[in-house]
Amino acid sequence: MRFERDENDWSLMQMVDPRYVKSRTEKEPCQWYAEAKLQRFAKGMTHLYDEIPAKVLKTMREKVQHCFPSRTFYFKARRGDKLISEEQQTYIAEVFKDFCPEIQPKYDEYIDALEWNP
Repeated sequence: MRFERDENDWSLMQMVDPRYVKSRTEKEPCQWYAEAKLQRFAKGMTHLYDEIPAKVLKTMREKVQHCFPSRTFYFKARRGDKLISEEQQTYIAEVFKDFCPEIQPKYDEYIDALEWNP
């Protein structure tokens, strides 16, 4: 279920019929289904590169940017305006492991929340 407001302040609610969800199988799952489980999001990464050596910094930063849909999203995530999903955190950790195995990524804070818009 999703609730939206548009620019004319009309309310719109989208729902999926539970009978449709039950009719789906493991091979053909419902494309709108989102499991209600807590995820650990990172918020902000202003000090992510503090300990990174200068010789790998540029390349590493480019690789980290590739885990986000766009540069804009990357900078919003860096400032803390967008949350960083567990998948993105895993990708960033792999980049760190490739370039600086002894350094772990550092985020500003962590938030446990439900992801309703996968």
